[in-house]
Amino acid sequence: MARKAQNNQGGQREGQGQSCLEEWKKDLEKVQNRLSIKTAEASLAYLAMSNSATWEGKLKTYWENVDKTNKLILEVTAELTVYKGQSSTVQTNTAHVVNAVDVLFCYLRGFFRCTDRLSTNLSTLINQIKCLNEPNLGSSIILKCLSDLSDKLNAAIAAQQEILKLIVEILKQARVLSSTVCASQDEDGSCEGDEGCSFISLIDALAVRFNHGPEEGSPSSDMPECPDESSCNGAYTIEPKMPLEQDDYYNNTKSQYEKAQEETAELRKDYYLLLEEQKKLVDCKKSLSDAIDAAESAKSC
Repeated sequence: MARKAQNNQGGQREGQGQSCLEEWKKDLEKVQNRLSIKTAEASLAYLAMSNSATWEGKLKTYWENVDKTNKLILEVTAELTVYKGQSSTVQTNTAHVVNAVDVLFCYLRGFFRCTDRLSTNLSTLINQIKCLNEPNLGSSIILKCLSDLSDKLNAAIAAQQEILKLIVEILKQARVLSSTVCASQDEDGSCEGDEGCSFISLIDALAVRFNHGPEEGSPSSDMPECPDESSCNGAYTIEPKMPLEQDDYYNNTKSQYEKAQEETAELRKDYYLLLEEQKKLVDCKKSLSDAIDAAESAKSC
C-alpha cells in the first residue's frame, strides 16, 4: 500500500511538472511574439528618430546661416551709424576748410595785386631817380635799398604763380571732398553733379535698406506668380525684409528648428523606452528558455 501511495504521489508530481512545462512553453511563445512586435516598434521608432534628427540637422544649418546673416547685418548697420557720424564731422570740417581756403585765396589774390602795383611803382621810382643824373643819388644807399626791395618783389611775383596753383589745388581737393561726403540733393531728390551725395547718402540708403527692406508695392515686395517662367526675364526676384527678424523665412526657420528639436527629443525618449521594454522581454525570454531547458533535462534523467 505504501509503495502504491508513493507511486501515486510521484505520478502527481510528474503531471504537475509537465503542466508547468507546458505553461512555460506557452509563456515563451507569448514573450517571443511580444518581443517581435516590440523589436518592430523599436525599429520604426529608430527610423522616425533618425529622420527627425536628419531634418533637425538641416534646419540647424539653415537657422545658423540666417541667424549669422542677421547678426552681420546688425553689425554692419551699427558700423554704418558710426561711419555716418564720422562722415558728418568730416563734412562739417571740410566745409570750414573750403570757406577758410576761399578767404585765404581772396586775401592772397589781393596781396599779389598789391605786390604787382608796388613793383610797378617801385620800378617807376627807380627809373625816375636814375633819370635825374645825380651821381650822389645814383650811388646813394636809398637807391640801393630800393633796388634790393625791387629784387625781392620780383622774386615774390615769380613765386606767386606757384603759390596760386597750390591754393587752387587745395581749394579743388577740399571742394571735391566736401561734395563727395555731402548729402546734398536737388529738389526732385536726385544727386547734384557727379560727386554729390556719394557717401553720406549711400550710407543712408544702406541703413534704410538694412532696416526696412523693399517698399510696399515694389516688384520684390508684391510679387505675383509668373505665368510663364521663361517670360519673366529675371524681373521677379526674392528679396528678404530687413532686419531679418521681420522676414517670414527667418521666423519660419526658427520655429521649425525649435519644433524639430522638441520632436527629436520626444522620439528619442520613446525609442529608449522601447529599448528598455525590449531588453526586459529579451531577459524574460532567456529566463523561460533556461527554465524549459532545465526542466526537460531533468525530465530525461
